[in-house]
Amino acid sequence: MYISPAGCCLGMLNQTSGLKTVEGSLAQIHCSNIATSDTVFWYRQYPSTAPHMIISEYQKDEEGHFTLVVEKAKGSCVLEIAGVELKNAAVYYCAVKAQ
Repeated sequence: MYISPAGCCLGMLNQTSGLKTVEGSLAQIHCSNIATSDTVFWYRQYPSTAPHMIISEYQKDEEGHFTLVVEKAKGSCVLEIAGVELKNAAVYYCAVKAQ
């Protein structure tokens, strides 16, 4: 299975460029260059569909297996996908809202 992270936000953020994983494992997608005042969001996009927000600092994930780990002092965050399933194969975007 291939999970494809994609950069966003006019090149301001750096993100894991690609991730190969197996079903049932823990996948981690890293995003950096986050300012301490930024609010972090993660989006998932399946082929031929619009991106859909899956988790943010202020909104829990609805599916129950995404975790957002934010370390603003280090300027980074990690999207963790527990128990990876085939349906998780998609493009993932890290985005921020500057305060």
